[in-house]
Amino acid sequence: MNKDLDLISIIIPTLNEENYVGKLLNCLVNQTYKNFEVIVVDGHSDDKTKEVVNRFKKKLDLKLVNSKRRNVAHQRNLGAKKSKFERLLFLDADTIMDRNFLNQLKTSDVIFGSVSILPYKAHWYDKLFFSIINKTFFLLQYIKPYSLGACIISNKSLHKKVNGFNEGLKFCEEFDYVYKGSKIDKFRFKYDNKILTSTRRFEEKGTKKTIKLWLISFFYNLFTNKYLGVNYFHDRLG
Repeated sequence: MNKDLDLISIIIPTLNEENYVGKLLNCLVNQTYKNFEVIVVDGHSDDKTKEVVNRFKKKLDLKLVNSKRRNVAHQRNLGAKKSKFERLLFLDADTIMDRNFLNQLKTSDVIFGSVSILPYKAHWYDKLFFSIINKTFFLLQYIKPYSLGACIISNKSLHKKVNGFNEGLKFCEEFDYVYKGSKIDKFRFKYDNKILTSTRRFEEKGTKKTIKLWLISFFYNLFTNKYLGVNYFHDRLG
């Protein structure tokens, strides 16, 4: 393993995450592996997100960066520019993980990839949906890899070669990032590793509507290699 990849820059875009980001940062405080920095890129939150983040500045090597745009792709790219380590880990603010997650990442052979994403405090149909996604992504990794944006493992060299996340896409920018990156380096989906995410989008927008849009977008991209011009999660852009 390249020693440059032992140190990790964790990039977290936020927008009105006061109820979630503290749980993630607390998980990072409790990690058994400590050689990492955290970069929170906030899109001008209207709530107390920044106050919550600032409480962790004495507990973590943490930077809070203000983004001029409310755009998840732009915020990830801005975080990558501000990072000081070669290995990049992009996480959504509403994710949590066990205390050995970063240690498993550090010792794995994954330079570019993702892990299983599972919901916490979810209904059975949410769990079934995510289970199907994980199995599908695991099987597709050698043909046409995919990942959810909740957790993407990358590195600065690859990130620069693909020009980062596409800030012009309104949806599925993580699909585009993984596809472009897989043309440069192999993408590996670690099915046995996992991270937990909330199902708030399902609750806010409606479970059936969210699943339907996601499935349509996925199959449309799978067979056409294009992206639907939808703006369903309107708070992701600005």
